[in-house]
Amino acid sequence: MPAEFKWGKDGSRPDLEPHSATKLEVLHDYIVEYLKILASNTMGKEEFKITFVDAFAGGGFYSKGEDGSPFIFLKAVREAEAIINTSQNRRKPLKIDAHFYFVEKSALNFKCLAESIKLSEWSSEIDKTIFLQHASFQNVANEIVARTQARHPKGGSRAIFFLDQCGWAEVNAKLIAGMAQNLNYKAEFILNFACEWLATYMNGDEKFIKAYDGLGIHDLVPLSELLKLKEETNCDYRYAIAAKIGPALKAATHAAFFSPFYVEPANGNNHGYWLVHLAPRLRARNAMMDVYYKKQTHIRAFGNTGLRMLAFLPDVEPTGHLTGFNFDNETLLRAKKHLGADLLKEFRQLYPHGVTFQQLCKDRINDTIANVSLLGETVILLAQQGELNVNGPNGGTKRSDMIEDGDRIQMNPAPFLALPGEPPRKNKLSN
Repeated sequence: MPAEFKWGKDGSRPDLEPHSATKLEVLHDYIVEYLKILASNTMGKEEFKITFVDAFAGGGFYSKGEDGSPFIFLKAVREAEAIINTSQNRRKPLKIDAHFYFVEKSALNFKCLAESIKLSEWSSEIDKTIFLQHASFQNVANEIVARTQARHPKGGSRAIFFLDQCGWAEVNAKLIAGMAQNLNYKAEFILNFACEWLATYMNGDEKFIKAYDGLGIHDLVPLSELLKLKEETNCDYRYAIAAKIGPALKAATHAAFFSPFYVEPANGNNHGYWLVHLAPRLRARNAMMDVYYKKQTHIRAFGNTGLRMLAFLPDVEPTGHLTGFNFDNETLLRAKKHLGADLLKEFRQLYPHGVTFQQLCKDRINDTIANVSLLGETVILLAQQGELNVNGPNGGTKRSDMIEDGDRIQMNPAPFLALPGEPPRKNKLSN
C-alpha cells in the first residue's frame, strides 16, 4: 500500500512528490473557484458560513517548506475572500466565516501540525475557528457533523471534506452517505482513492476480502465479480475494474454529481489514484471540471471521450482505457465530436418531446468528461449543423449561437446526420 507520510522525531518532513503537488493545486483552485460561485448568491449579506474538514491532515509542511493541505485550506479561503470583495460589486465586504477541522491520527504528524499552526499567522484562531483533533477521522466524524449542524440551525450545513487517505479502504462509502444525509445534502467530498493500487494487488485472501468489505460497496460490486474481470479481460484490467468501482462509489454515497479522474503517478509506478469529487450540486461538479480544464496537465482520464465515460466496453478498441488523455485542447476537440455523435444516437429515444439544457446537464454530465460549457458548445454545434433545434424557454426564436439553462432542445424532424437504421443525409454545412 502507498507509504504513509512520516514526520520524523528529528523534525524532518517528507518531500512533496509531483503528483501530490498537483492534488494540492487542484484543491486550492477548487476552493477559490467554488467560494466565488457561492458568494455570488450572498449579495446584501455580510458573512457566509462554511466548514472545511481535512480528515488526514498530515504535518502541515513538506521538506522544502511547501504548504500541506491545512495551509492550502487557510490560504485559499483568504484568497477567495479578497477576490470576492474586489471583483464583485458589493456594497459591504463579505466575511467568509469558515471553521476548519484538521484531523490527524499519527502522534508524530499531529505534533508537527500543531506546532506549525501555533507558529503561523493563524495561531490566534486555534480553538476558535481552527480545531485540531488528534484522532482517527472515523472516530470524530459524527462529532464534526454535529458541530457543523449546530452552526447551521436552519439547515444550511455547507461543508467540504478533503478525504486524503493513503490507500483506498480508510473511508467507508456508507460513512460518507450518512454524513451527507445529516448535513442536508449540502456537503461535498473530495476523496483520494488508490484504485490503481487496489486493482493491481486485488486477491481473494481473507485480509483483502475484509478490507474490501469495509469499503462499503460490496453489495453493489462483489469482489468476486472484480476478480473474475481481472482474470478474463483482454485489455488493461485496471481501468475495467475502475469502471465498475466508480459508479458504485457514486451510488453508495448517494452523491448527485461525481467526477473521478487520475492524478498521474510519478515515475510511471502503479500508485496512480483517483481524485473523486462527490457533490450535491451541478455547479460544484462544474467548478471542479473547470479547474481540470484550466490546469490541463497532470490530470488524466481513462475511458470514452463521449458519453458513458466509465463504461467498460471490451469489444471496442480500448485506446482510451489503455493510454488515457489529458484535459488539453486536443481532448476538447475529440470530446466535442464524440459527445455530439453519442447525444444524437440517444436523443430521440430519451427525449422524444425535447429537454431543457439544464435538465440535459443534470441527466448526462456525470457520464462525460465535459463541463457545462463544453456540453453547451456541443449542443450549439449540433444546432448549427441542423441536427437539433434550440428554442427559448417560452418557445421563442430559435438559437444557434448561444444556450441558456431554460432553453429547450429538440431533435430536428429532418436531421442531416444518419441515425441507426436511417439512410445517410448530406450535411448542409458541408456544401
